[in-house]
Amino acid sequence: MFLSMDRLITFSGVDGSGKSTQIELLTRRLEEDGERPELLRKRVVLADRWVWDTTIDLQLRFPELGMGLEGWMSSTAALVPRPTASFLFLVSDRVADERQRAKQEPFPDSPDTAAARRQMYRQLAKNSNLTLIDADRNRETVHQDIWDRVVEG
Repeated sequence: MFLSMDRLITFSGVDGSGKSTQIELLTRRLEEDGERPELLRKRVVLADRWVWDTTIDLQLRFPELGMGLEGWMSSTAALVPRPTASFLFLVSDRVADERQRAKQEPFPDSPDTAAARRQMYRQLAKNSNLTLIDADRNRETVHQDIWDRVVEG
């Protein structure tokens, strides 16, 4: 078993970038390795989205709040547990759109909001120390990339 301490692993990115798929694959792999990701046991927690995702959502939904959100994000980030690994899934517009259509996303963004959201994630990628994942690749390749980084971490 490779995990000697509790872990918080976060997955961020636009809808259709593969977060849920990779959480499912990592959960299976951890279980095969004798770990069971559960919030209550606090051994390994896999989070579909984190503080930065909430900030992006708030900025898109309440633009009148403006720069006040950056202060909110800093304050909130100081209060919540610090992830041991944070992955930011970067996916092309075409692939994200195809995946959302295939899974029949129940609440898709309007085209303008989707473009703004993708731009905000690209900006986050430039200004953060999140581990960037090329989510256009096939799910097995992405999973192996994540697995290798989790094991190394």
